[in-house]
Amino acid sequence: MRFGAECALEDLKIPSNSPIDVLLDGGVRTGLVTHVYGPAGCGKTTLALQLSISAALHGYDVIYYDTEEAFPATRLRQMLGDGKDTLIMQRITVSQPISFDKQHNCFLRLATKGGKSWGLQDLRVAIVDTITKHYRTEYTIKPHVKVFRKLAEQQLPALLKAARKFDIAVLLLNQVSSDISNARILKPVGGDAISRASKYEVKLEKEEDSNIGCATLTKAPPPMQAGKKADYAITGSGISQPTPHTN
Repeated sequence: MRFGAECALEDLKIPSNSPIDVLLDGGVRTGLVTHVYGPAGCGKTTLALQLSISAALHGYDVIYYDTEEAFPATRLRQMLGDGKDTLIMQRITVSQPISFDKQHNCFLRLATKGGKSWGLQDLRVAIVDTITKHYRTEYTIKPHVKVFRKLAEQQLPALLKAARKFDIAVLLLNQVSSDISNARILKPVGGDAISRASKYEVKLEKEEDSNIGCATLTKAPPPMQAGKKADYAITGSGISQPTPHTN
């Protein structure tokens, strides 16, 4: 695995080999942005790792923007099992932008040069885990409008440009916050800006004391319809179909 200092063509579908693929009509599409959101512990990062593994097994390169600065290498090795980690991890490049500005530069670089800036021959997946981590921090110390516009008018368009220009599947992982009018309703951080940039959106939900969750397709292009659901289980090997013995 390589760690960096920074960070419509073929219409490929890259499967995550999880139940979420059913909602996405077979996998995460290149050339588009897919937005997955949910509370902590619902399986967002596990899904991203599983997609990374699948892409690598298909011979594709992956760039993983780890804004949380805590890339789960141990979890990745657990999911891979013995004997596969070296080949797969060579396909995954991890970038850890440490601020909102660094994140901004990473996305512009991706939109301009694609995988070439990393020396990657076949970059097909770009993951941001999470898209709003630095946004939330910046939001507390700078004018709200200025920060929001930088995300909505520069960073997200750069990711969309990268997806289209270089035929990359961009997967954005996002946190949630309580709705002002109803604390029980959880909404993705960043408002409508991320939704506008995304072609597909999936909400993940899971009870704290269970490893069984429910994924809901909340946005999709026609003829697909939002509202479709899929149950999933988080296990040692990743995200899988629940079984009667899964608990």
